[in-house]
Amino acid sequence: VNSKSLAEIYNKLSAAAGEGSLGLRSDLSSEDASDLADLLVEMRHVLMEELEAGIPGPDEPKRARVAAGSAQVAAGDTDGGSTVSKYQQMLAKAKAEKAAGK
Repeated sequence: VNSKSLAEIYNKLSAAAGEGSLGLRSDLSSEDASDLADLLVEMRHVLMEELEAGIPGPDEPKRARVAAGSAQVAAGDTDGGSTVSKYQQMLAKAKAEKAAGK
C-alpha cells in the first residue's frame, strides 16, 4: 500500500518538475504548488512511518521481521540474505546505535 502511495506521489512530483523557480514548471499555479507541498508532507509521513515500524513482508508481522533484522545485524550477518533486506539491516543498526546512546 505504501509503495503504491509513494509511487503516485513521486509521479505527481515528477510531472511538476521543470526549468522554473525551484526546479518546478513555470506554468505551475500557486494552488498546484501548495498541493505539491502537501504531497511532500504526506510522503515524509509515509517514509517516517516505515522507518519507525519497518517494511512489512507479505506473510510476516512487522515486529518479527524487525527483530530478525536486529538479530542478524547484531550477529554480524550482513551478507544480504533473502530474509533481511539491506534497508532492514540499516534500520536495525540505526536503532541499535540509538539505543546505545550514540
